[in-house]
Amino acid sequence: MLEELSDRFKLIEVAPVEGHGVLIQYLARLDGSGVEGAVMDRLLNAPSSVVSAAELRSLKGLKKFS
Repeated sequence: MLEELSDRFKLIEVAPVEGHGVLIQYLARLDGSGVEGAVMDRLLNAPSSVVSAAELRSLKGLKKFS
């Protein structure tokens, strides 16, 4: 899905969550406006055994430190 809906992405973390499976975090530059909704729809409509929760956070407005 990220290959289709983003300009680029990177796997940031894979960590076990006790009793809940695995937390997988990606950093992605999404491809255009309105794509956030498509990403969340696909994640939340995935079979329940695959995705139990999803969160999307914007990095817009954060300052870059050198």
